[in-house]
Amino acid sequence: MRSLATLFAVLSCSALCLADEPGKPQLQFQDETYELAFAQANQFEAINEYIPEEETLEEWSSLIAVRTYAGRKDYRELAGRLVQALQQKNPLARAALHTTPDGKRSMVDFVTWDLDAEVTEFNVFIYQLTPDGQSVLAQQYAERVYGKEEGFEFLRQLKDRRMKLLAEVGDFKFPAIRTK
Repeated sequence: MRSLATLFAVLSCSALCLADEPGKPQLQFQDETYELAFAQANQFEAINEYIPEEETLEEWSSLIAVRTYAGRKDYRELAGRLVQALQQKNPLARAALHTTPDGKRSMVDFVTWDLDAEVTEFNVFIYQLTPDGQSVLAQQYAERVYGKEEGFEFLRQLKDRRMKLLAEVGDFKFPAIRTK
């Protein structure tokens, strides 16, 4: 579990703030309802994470996140750094870096696990410029399972689901960042 925590600490350098107000914002993806579970913003970045209703940030099955990196325009570099960070934390993990034909978006998908193989994750990150071209927008979809045997089964099933899932995530209309 430490490997995953360290990897994602690279992606978000600030403390997390839970969004625990009533009537949390929601969204739908693959027939699942997600609620805003945490929102945090500072002068450098903003992040919103959504998880399925009734799940917690400590134990979730899927996650949708949106991040902005203020003043940055190096979205291709950020995608490459994610792959590098993953390989440093878990050299056995597999990652693929894709770029759209127009060069305006970079997508990274990868599978990783903690040192004890008790947590296995599949992640998709899409990096691009914000509509005003002044910041990087990162969008994420992740699935997580707990337990070694569950992880092996998850990976077997992912092999058949991966391409369809990448297309669905690529076509998904991620929510705008909420800063309040």
